[in-house]
Amino acid sequence: MLLTDYYKFRHLPESKSKHRIDCVASTVGYPDFECLRNRKGKLFLYLGDVPAKYGGDVHKKADKCLTNQKNISSLYYPDLDFKTIGFGDIWGTLDALVIVGNANYTEFDIFIARGQKNNRLNIWQNFVAGELDFDVADLKGKATSENKCSD
Repeated sequence: MLLTDYYKFRHLPESKSKHRIDCVASTVGYPDFECLRNRKGKLFLYLGDVPAKYGGDVHKKADKCLTNQKNISSLYYPDLDFKTIGFGDIWGTLDALVIVGNANYTEFDIFIARGQKNNRLNIWQNFVAGELDFDVADLKGKATSENKCSD
């Protein structure tokens, strides 16, 4: 199985920030996301445009970014036909991610492929071609509701 972890995020109506997305379901096994939980056990990220301070090549190429007090991943959406499916890597790791969202950026599925940072574009291509559908279905089936994230 190429995809190893799954997290579902949603912008909750009670959120004061329009960029905040809260975890509503997950397979709860990815250490680099689990360490971001707050004292109440809530996991949330911020999705927005790439800040100017990120500068350099990243600013010129990345379409969006995930943050939580620090940069988690720059997100790339390479094909307009699949403009809601992007890819990136987890900062400071060798892990890749595929992010699948809706058109208004209020709900996302994040699939992580541990150790696949150098293959992130290939993983994205396989994902949009449907070659990872088994992995996707398996991870979604293993996910549990994050009631503590949607209080």
